[in-house]
Amino acid sequence: MLETIQAAIARETFIHWIEDIYRPYMDALQSGGKVLRLHHDGNIFPELDILFFGSPKNFQDTVEIGGIYDHRAHSFHFMTSRMASIVDGLSEEELHTGNGTSEIVYAEIRQYAEKAVKEWGYQYTIQADADYAKFYREAQSALLAMTKYAALLSSRGDKTTVGDMRELAEKMLHFWRDPIYDVYERGYEAVERQYLEQFDQASTGTFMPAHAVQFSGKDAKTIFRGLALQAMESEDNEDELLVRQCCRLAKRLGEEYPQEMVAFHGDFTPIYDEQLASPDTPEDECIYRITLFDKLAMLFDCPVPEEWVPRKWNVYHLSGTSLTCPARLSKSMPESGYVGTVLSPYVLIHAGSKTCEITETLKTDAPCSLREFRKGNIVPYCQTAQTAAPSERAPKIGELCL
Repeated sequence: MLETIQAAIARETFIHWIEDIYRPYMDALQSGGKVLRLHHDGNIFPELDILFFGSPKNFQDTVEIGGIYDHRAHSFHFMTSRMASIVDGLSEEELHTGNGTSEIVYAEIRQYAEKAVKEWGYQYTIQADADYAKFYREAQSALLAMTKYAALLSSRGDKTTVGDMRELAEKMLHFWRDPIYDVYERGYEAVERQYLEQFDQASTGTFMPAHAVQFSGKDAKTIFRGLALQAMESEDNEDELLVRQCCRLAKRLGEEYPQEMVAFHGDFTPIYDEQLASPDTPEDECIYRITLFDKLAMLFDCPVPEEWVPRKWNVYHLSGTSLTCPARLSKSMPESGYVGTVLSPYVLIHAGSKTCEITETLKTDAPCSLREFRKGNIVPYCQTAQTAAPSERAPKIGELCL
């Protein structure tokens, strides 16, 4: 049960709550019995706490940015009218005077925070927060440089690399998102949309004509460093598919900028072999094992020839925005949004249905061959969509397949 305090809250009482790191949330009881949930977060900028407010019933869906508290100066800044209405004793200088949308307020907060670091020497108290801030800046620089590289490749007709890079950029953008969006989740949708629009405009020449793009060795080095950061974090998270995507782009970029590729290094194991590169022996090709709907399956990033499919196995197709975060699974090839194919001895879509929604992120195990998968994950029977009932349990690993 959260602490509830009557508004308007005395200034000193409010500051005492903000400075208590073990009380990040509090409910403010307003006139008429209405309750406003408050939250402070001091991990985003050094020596500053960002203040949030929203509805107690659905905080994540209604949260807004309400201002900041400066621990060193013991002052508030950019306090919106809604936040100011529950705190007593604020000065005129501490109030936000413009259109107090969360996006506008946060833009001014970020400018203030950057000035506090550069001019006043504000510092993080936790080294991990300082490290993330540094890596965040490097990753954002890499993402910007990737839009320029996309324009360059598009002008040469290399649409395949541009498509692969867009998928990787989308993942990197989400991974290295501003920590503010861990709380203010709704704001990230606009950030993602704006970046991907910029990426698409760059790759089609509508944002900047490809012949006018000035892509340099410095830009390449920036991308190499961003890819190395992503590869290190992805290996720590055991996401080998994303490590492979980083290495694939680094290899392509390194063909043109070999001297700058020295920046692509770190605490990770590079994987330069191509995934699913037209194998002559599909049984031994390195592919990925996944778990989907609690059932084992094999993941491909391209359509699978019919002769590759083991007898009585089921073939499904993924659609959405990326291979690791698909939206739907279909029995037939989707008309648009195709991102990959799944083979499985299990029924993943009930009889009578053609598609189903995917609400989980695909998690890949270590890569293996189709031969190894069939040998090490034997199932009691190979289900088919025509014979398996929805109520039948998923076969367990190690049971005999007849």
